[in-house]
Amino acid sequence: MSDSGTEIQLRGLRDARLAALAAAAKPAWLWSIDGARVIWANAAGAALLGATTSVAALSLEISPADPLRRQVAQLAGRLSPNGAARLERLRGFGGPFGRLATFACSRLVLADGSVGVLLAAAEPLGKPLPLAERLSRLIDGIATPLAAFLADGSLSEANAAARPLIGDAASLEALGLEAVRGDVLRDGRAEMIATPGRCELVRIGSGAEAAIVVLMTPSAAPLPRAPEQSPQTGIAPLPPATDTPAIMTSSSEPPRNVVPFPGAEPKAVPAPILSAMENHAFNELARKLSQRLNADTTAADDDSPAAAASREAEASPPQASATEKAVLDRLPVGVLVYRLDQLLYANRAFLEATGYDSLHALASAGGLDALFVDVEPGSTGNSAGAGTPLALSTTRGGQVPVDARLYSVPWEGETALALIFNPVPTSQPQPAADANENVALRAELAAVKRQAEHTAATKSDILAKISHELRAPLSAIIGFSEVMIDERFGPLGNERYLDYLKDIRASGERVVALINEFVDLSRAETGRLDLVPTDIHLNEMVEQCVALMQPQANRERIIIRTALAPAAMPVRADARSLRQIVLNLIGNSIRLAQPGGQVIVSTAAADLGETALRVRDTGPGLSAQQIAAALEPFRISDQAESDGAGISLSLTKALTEANGARFQIRSTAPGGGAHGGTLVEVLFPAVPRQSAAV
Repeated sequence: MSDSGTEIQLRGLRDARLAALAAAAKPAWLWSIDGARVIWANAAGAALLGATTSVAALSLEISPADPLRRQVAQLAGRLSPNGAARLERLRGFGGPFGRLATFACSRLVLADGSVGVLLAAAEPLGKPLPLAERLSRLIDGIATPLAAFLADGSLSEANAAARPLIGDAASLEALGLEAVRGDVLRDGRAEMIATPGRCELVRIGSGAEAAIVVLMTPSAAPLPRAPEQSPQTGIAPLPPATDTPAIMTSSSEPPRNVVPFPGAEPKAVPAPILSAMENHAFNELARKLSQRLNADTTAADDDSPAAAASREAEASPPQASATEKAVLDRLPVGVLVYRLDQLLYANRAFLEATGYDSLHALASAGGLDALFVDVEPGSTGNSAGAGTPLALSTTRGGQVPVDARLYSVPWEGETALALIFNPVPTSQPQPAADANENVALRAELAAVKRQAEHTAATKSDILAKISHELRAPLSAIIGFSEVMIDERFGPLGNERYLDYLKDIRASGERVVALINEFVDLSRAETGRLDLVPTDIHLNEMVEQCVALMQPQANRERIIIRTALAPAAMPVRADARSLRQIVLNLIGNSIRLAQPGGQVIVSTAAADLGETALRVRDTGPGLSAQQIAAALEPFRISDQAESDGAGISLSLTKALTEANGARFQIRSTAPGGGAHGGTLVEVLFPAVPRQSAAV
């Protein structure tokens, strides 16, 4: 790379993947793929290499015989090109003498297309540095004016170029930047005009060690006066500090004291920097468009009948195969298959419901735009196992209420979307004989329902009594074992006794946990579970649960990665049961993943307004029989053995459905077999707009 050390460090501050590691106490480096030089380093990583600042680490000369260089070069050939992280045990890099250290390693593609090897330590190495010292070493030596502030807005350090600009200011408030501090900590980045000039604020680090770095561009022009009634903002958000980068948009209200940037010449406006993913997508799109234009140009010059027939066939919507069409046309439900805005197939039930004679007629009328698919007024989202109420426009000028679902399906070798719906039945007058028969049938069904509810309630009461009787002796076992472990009345005399007592206490605690799960599962099945639905931010709940499960993952040598949606993901659920759902899913994935594997927790906006929570592991995966066993109440799957994963899955499924959400689980291996991991997905119904805005 030809950029100077200052430009590289500034690029690292603006890159969300590196900014998340910039203030970390654990060392991190970005090496060239041949291991010959360090492209970027945080303060802890620079200190382990003997450099006083992060910029100084970039000028270090790595000898060809250096074992660090050889390890990086060998590692570059083993890492996945798609950037997936993997755990590696490496020698050196600040680890204890004669021992290996664990690192999360991945290939990182920068915005300019260059590739590096990112090494992030999974454990603290070397002498720990306080946060203030790490921030000082991070910005010192950079020619651009930089100042580092703590999360509370107080000044931590300013480099030599920034000190004349900030003067005696000791906080963001003194510089006129306090108004956007909350936006920066939430969104990752903001820009505004303040006392030092044009300021770009970037969040580095995460959690309790998050900080804010201000990049200052002095401006000799006088600052424009902000109109009191129409303030404007220049906030440009970045993704949150997670392992997987994401593109974010800001929904925050503009602060009152932010003024518009002064006019500048076009050459002064910095060109937008595409991320690696955006750059790859742009290049691929440009390549396909070029091929298509070349093909169109060649075909346009060909006036033969065969070429004309080919162009006519390409212009018409592709049709399904005869077998698929014959099967789908016999279904009583409407099916529409499309890809982007191109209609691929509509079965007979769909055309009859909407009033179109053929798929070509629908395409000629405007395609998807002619359907005007809208959510039914007053709809609050779908319940567990049900679709979403929609209204489809017809050729007769009216609307047909339907209950719809959207699926991703393979179609003619590519992925397409299938809209499948059932018309909502309307009330029709019935003959008297049919009405009497229906009344008798409803009475019989009500009696059966009452009998089933009575049986379930009796089972729940018996289980509650049994659990009450078991808790007392279990509490005594656990309590007395703790007293003996602490040796309050004298030494035990043999260390084996201490190990046995710890096993007794752990077993007792496990039995109590199983009893609690049995009781909760029974209450959920009988509808006696006390739920208090409230509006909850799913991302915040996931972050809290990941923090709670991190120690267990560390003991099992499992990496927990998060890929949270950029925007706030509100769901309506009971807070206690939602927390138990997330903890159970993460705990099961940790048990199913093998040492050195990963657990990926993500949130995203799903189809039809739903919110998806997905937890996936990289373990061997569960077979169809094991999944069925895991979902069956009071039964433990073979894969989980005695860890209770089966009970956790059945309880998690019951809690999910009690909160009006849908529970799905599948193996990610081809054919649903082993060696592919397990994916669990919880789909929450759409939150009404007036509720989500609260």
